[in-house]
Amino acid sequence: ATADDGCVAELAAGCPTLRTLLLPGTRVTDAALADVAKVAALRRVDLKRTKVTAAGVQKLAAARPGLRVEWDGGTSGPMQP
Repeated sequence: ATADDGCVAELAAGCPTLRTLLLPGTRVTDAALADVAKVAALRRVDLKRTKVTAAGVQKLAAARPGLRVEWDGGTSGPMQP
């Protein structure tokens, strides 16, 4: 089994001090990005080869400007997580 939006919601709720979230090649979609944004300690998220869209990543980047987001469309946020 691979991670999906439900897994991300559980991680976000259960791991508030999570600093790095690696989800490459998973079934994660834009629906999970609201939960990702809630993890205050998170500094880096890898969303390469997932189903997230440019619109979803832009919304996440706007909500969390200090978060480094790596996805198929590039990288946003600070260079050093």
